[in-house]
Amino acid sequence: MDTIKSKLGKGGLLLAALGIMSIVLSFFNYNIRLLSWIDIWGNTMGWII
Repeated sequence: MDTIKSKLGKGGLLLAALGIMSIVLSFFNYNIRLLSWIDIWGNTMGWII
């Protein structure tokens, strides 16, 4: 059970880091391909997610 919790925690940390990098890179008109699916719903929904 601890290994699953550890892996989920690392995955969440990775997604959070990618989200922060995406925010910074959006100022340079660049988007991380892994997170580009969020743009389908528009800018406001991207910030909510």
